[in-house]
Amino acid sequence: MANRTKRIVIVSLILAAALLVSGASAITINSFDMDIAENGDTTLNFDYSLSALESFAVLVKIADPAAELQNAIDQRTDQEVEVLDATSSSTILLVPEYIKPESTSEGTTYTTPSLDFSQAEDILKEYWFASLITIDLSPGITTVTFPDGYSESFTNSIQIPSITHTI
Repeated sequence: MANRTKRIVIVSLILAAALLVSGASAITINSFDMDIAENGDTTLNFDYSLSALESFAVLVKIADPAAELQNAIDQRTDQEVEVLDATSSSTILLVPEYIKPESTSEGTTYTTPSLDFSQAEDILKEYWFASLITIDLSPGITTVTFPDGYSESFTNSIQIPSITHTI
């Protein structure tokens, strides 16, 4: 029992120190890459920065960015999202058949959905810890790459428009 109490006190002190040292902590998406395969399977790569507080929360398993991203995308698509890789600063997800290729007389057309990261910001602002952090989910750079290598990029955009590309 004494060891458990010591651990709780130590964790509490570390958490309090992290709050004091980090000041206004931030969740920031540095980059977001969407890579579309020929069959429409899409790999989503999120590269993000966490403050000391968020990193600590991930370390002690209070927070799991990969699971949160997977859950958010699961809820907004009719596909089962798979986590391919997750670290403390990135998550790579696979969304099978996320983009539906359409055969046309001109070739195969791929149309991405529009993306609005402000909705995710609004959801995060409802959590109990929202007053302790600042949230910037507009990726520093977003890159959408199609199967033929054609890509489009957006800088600091909270909303990414739908893109149509024919191969």
